[in-house]
Amino acid sequence: MQNAEPTTIALNDGTTMRVRPIQASDAERLLRFHETLSLESTRLRFFTPHPVLTSEELKHFTQLDHDDRQAFVVLDGDEIIAVARYDRIVGTGDAEIAFVVADQWQRKGIATALFPLLSA
Repeated sequence: MQNAEPTTIALNDGTTMRVRPIQASDAERLLRFHETLSLESTRLRFFTPHPVLTSEELKHFTQLDHDDRQAFVVLDGDEIIAVARYDRIVGTGDAEIAFVVADQWQRKGIATALFPLLSA
């Protein structure tokens, strides 16, 4: 999917949030976002507590082809509050997907609202 246009999603309470594909220039925003996550949130995302992203991870997570590897960020102002991504499994029509939402934004329907963007 190559949806490069920003869009909006509606949360459970009717609040709308801006969503767009991640960009290489988001590396610092992604690092700040990751640093706000609780150890439990990073454990759920990475299957182990993962408090710090390496420079290699930042590059991997922000420099995508937007076809076989795609990610969307949800923004509150200029700051990332959620990320949804997929990586296609080579040679298949399947993909691994992942969601991470800032702790204070959890249980508001963000991941549910992002899922259709990943599957479009």
